[in-house]
Amino acid sequence: AKVGIWACVNFCNELTEDQVRIFCGKLSEMSSTTGVNFNGAKLKIFHARSDQVEAKLREVRQQAGNMKIDLVLAILPNKNGSLYGNVSCRRFDSFADVIMTYPMPDVICSTGDIKRICETDIGLMSQCCLLKNVEKSSPQFLANVALKINAKCGGRNSVFADIP
Repeated sequence: AKVGIWACVNFCNELTEDQVRIFCGKLSEMSSTTGVNFNGAKLKIFHARSDQVEAKLREVRQQAGNMKIDLVLAILPNKNGSLYGNVSCRRFDSFADVIMTYPMPDVICSTGDIKRICETDIGLMSQCCLLKNVEKSSPQFLANVALKINAKCGGRNSVFADIP
């Protein structure tokens, strides 16, 4: 897989641009060991509030012009809210609650705004990271994210051996 142009949208007030740039550098280095080619990749960093999701993601797309953005990395403050995919889940406590809300199912989940906007509305591949993981930047976390990026950008994370 190859990433030529990518953007990082930071939704966390706690992170400075330097911290974001350092994290993206570490992620780029780790990604190269998992097969993602980041050589010469151009990175643009954006900062946004959580109420600016759609406008900021559309700005990212607009600033690219005719160039294809290979990846949008979003740094999120936490899993709460609609920024993060599949987190607004509600489990019913009793059968009476289900009857009162018929015909809704047992669990209701909303799809995160970032995934919906990036991958459905404007056609950009996205990867979300939580602030707490970005701050730690452990090798295991970086490797896991790198593998996800590799798969999303068309790479292979495993190859089957030839069977004789």
